[in-house]
Amino acid sequence: MTRYVLSGTKKILNDGSRETLAIEADVWEKYKRNALRYLRAGNMSHQAIATLEELPFSCEEIWLEDQFEGPFPSGDQILFLRVPVEVFVEIERESGNWNQRIAQGIPEVIHALNRMGCKIIGAVAEIELDAENQPIEILQSGELKITSATVEHALSQARTLIVSHGAPAALDRVHTVFHAYLKIACQKANVPMTNDRPGIEELLGLLRKYEVFVFDAELEELVTKTLRGAQKVVDALETFRNEHSLAHPQNMLPQPEALFVINVTQAMLRYIDSRLPD
Repeated sequence: MTRYVLSGTKKILNDGSRETLAIEADVWEKYKRNALRYLRAGNMSHQAIATLEELPFSCEEIWLEDQFEGPFPSGDQILFLRVPVEVFVEIERESGNWNQRIAQGIPEVIHALNRMGCKIIGAVAEIELDAENQPIEILQSGELKITSATVEHALSQARTLIVSHGAPAALDRVHTVFHAYLKIACQKANVPMTNDRPGIEELLGLLRKYEVFVFDAELEELVTKTLRGAQKVVDALETFRNEHSLAHPQNMLPQPEALFVINVTQAMLRYIDSRLPD
């Protein structure tokens, strides 16, 4: 099995006499819930809280082999993060915000779990070989002419969420990607903004008003009609994000609708990016 040590020591994994067995799901959920309370009560980093909330960790107990009495539990646990190949590559390269997760978020999570009585001695990522071979719906930051740390981090989180938990879980991060992209596009074009926190609709209007992205004059009517139609869906992203995403405790948007909104938003982003000046 291909593994990547996120925290802890490789020795515990390379010792052939050691095996791991998953702890009961309800026990793990109790540890996780209390660890999140601990992180919030201690005003720990947002990175740590998001890491434990968003990533599909499982907790497994290490068993040791005794030549006379057979296997027995060691009392120590390991966090396992099983992900599709595409996400595993991001982890290996520590791209996006994985460097921050590995350096800060995961160690803080382990500390919180230990304080709750879950004796975690390390965290490991490995490829989920049984994962369905479905294309990742989230675009790559390398496809864009312009980007920012916020765009790259949100893309990385969205990709992890969509392959691990489905499109509805990624809706909030897709909103962040599009919002952050439009803001950096305006900033790079020196477009004046009326306030410090402009929304998606205002940023799109500013890009059009100041002709930051342009297209052939003879296509004006067709493009304008298409943009207006697409923008209605993108405008709804704000509502979907506020009322049907992980941004707040509420009912999630169903998978088909979440995929529809995500795909239209990405199509809009790709089009704007392609029309920005080189």
